[in-house]
Amino acid sequence: MDVRSRSYNALWQENNHLYEQWARAHGLSYNELLILISLVDSDNGCSQKDVSRQWMIPKQTVHSILKNMVRQKLVFLESSIADKRSKHIRFTDEGRRFAEQITGELFRLEQKIWDRLGTEQTKALLHGLSLCNQFMKEEIALEHT
Repeated sequence: MDVRSRSYNALWQENNHLYEQWARAHGLSYNELLILISLVDSDNGCSQKDVSRQWMIPKQTVHSILKNMVRQKLVFLESSIADKRSKHIRFTDEGRRFAEQITGELFRLEQKIWDRLGTEQTKALLHGLSLCNQFMKEEIALEHT
């Protein structure tokens, strides 16, 4: 494996581990944190399938976490108008307060990091990752032609 790939993979794993550490310090699993972020980001709720796709979390894992959140009265599930088989996830009032507190803390931490990086390094980091993703899509497409 190329040293650049090893370095990238190590940094990606470390970044995920840091978010996992932060989540655990706040009484959550990493996947629970990701689900809260999805729900806070969606103005009108979202489906389990949406959350699963967004974070690449298995549907069964999302389902299990949501079952627990329903028991804790943080969320409730309602049938989708468009597809009765699909359930829309919505916060209870208590769940919204909890999620906004947790994600607010995380977003403030991230803002401090972006501020420390500064405008130029932030742009370079985001641009570089965007190019990596674009090139990965192109290479995958070429493999399938």
